[in-house]
Amino acid sequence: TRMGRSDAWLRVLTAASATMTTRAFIHQAHQGEHVRVVSDEVRILLDSKTTGNACMVFEETTHPGNGTPLHRHAKDDEWFYVIEGTAKFVVDGAETVVGPGGFV
Repeated sequence: TRMGRSDAWLRVLTAASATMTTRAFIHQAHQGEHVRVVSDEVRILLDSKTTGNACMVFEETTHPGNGTPLHRHAKDDEWFYVIEGTAKFVVDGAETVVGPGGFV
């Protein structure tokens, strides 16, 4: 699964996990570290250090015409839940546009 550039504003919740933990984590809407990755605004909700390298969850906001270049992770699983906007994904060579409520 690879994520491509968006054609409009995009907010997506992304999680990647090797193994999960039973510890609970709570973040309020205003909490989380804010960083820039490529041209995207990212709010880190849960980092790998906190979970013992088991999981990372972040919210990503992408400006129209920008976004993470197509890529893949060899060792990690990655999931996307589109909150608003649309994003282009390439899965097994097939290109698909996913909108709000869509999950990849």
